[in-house]
Amino acid sequence: MRILFVPTIHPEKQGDLLEVSLFHGLRSVLGENFVDYPKKKIMYHDFTDTQKHTLHGQGFTYLTYPVQDLTDEQRDLQVGFNVILYGDGHMYGESRIPEIEKYANNNVWVIDGHDLHGHAPRKIIFDGDEVIG
Repeated sequence: MRILFVPTIHPEKQGDLLEVSLFHGLRSVLGENFVDYPKKKIMYHDFTDTQKHTLHGQGFTYLTYPVQDLTDEQRDLQVGFNVILYGDGHMYGESRIPEIEKYANNNVWVIDGHDLHGHAPRKIIFDGDEVIG
């Protein structure tokens, strides 16, 4: 299984727990077969765009150690993928990148770490929607 992961791009929105934990777990299990594009810098302890202290929970334990980086050869998009997996960027208005979806025969999935919708005993009306309060 080879997965191309498209993380959240906005530098101020890097600390989403679902995205960071999923990234960490899939890289741990799949190794070089889990490719992030564009590179999610915080996972490699590159905090030039996003300071660690600004992240929710400072990245929790997922940012204690950097994940193993990939070589340019391992990052080659032309090799092809079984799946394109988008992170939580859609929650912040980021769009899909159609030109890369061909590398997985349009087998595209999107994670949703947004906690507002679903079933819960306590809900409120926010901006016209019923959401978890």
